[in-house]
Amino acid sequence: NKLYCAPYNADSVLVIDGETERTSYISIPTNVDRRMKWMGITRLNDMLICAPSLSTFILMIDGKTDEIILRPCIDKGGVGIKKWSGIAQYGTKLFCSPALHPRILVLEDQTLQLSLNGMRKSTTQEGQIEYVRSIFLID
Repeated sequence: NKLYCAPYNADSVLVIDGETERTSYISIPTNVDRRMKWMGITRLNDMLICAPSLSTFILMIDGKTDEIILRPCIDKGGVGIKKWSGIAQYGTKLFCSPALHPRILVLEDQTLQLSLNGMRKSTTQEGQIEYVRSIFLID
């Protein structure tokens, strides 16, 4: 019955109790960039995964214990840019939609293996975000 909100500029994950509407917070480590960190959150088994925006880490939250896990992102070449901004599950994989990064970030369910796949076609001027929180699965 808990809802989790990804911290974009916040220093913590916002947790909302769906029944009582009360809020609580899970602090994130202080060694993480302070602004525009993660954009988008989804569930993968008992984990909640946040798509990295400016952060060089993928934020993972254990849904049973509320433990925070920071997983280094495989592509640090995008430091200082809004890399991905949305995340959705398809089968056993998670897909992060590109903001300014040229590739789609893919996270495998069982191994939590990261890969960069699919070159997106740019349709706007360089440096402009093309997709914001814009990924959704229709079966």
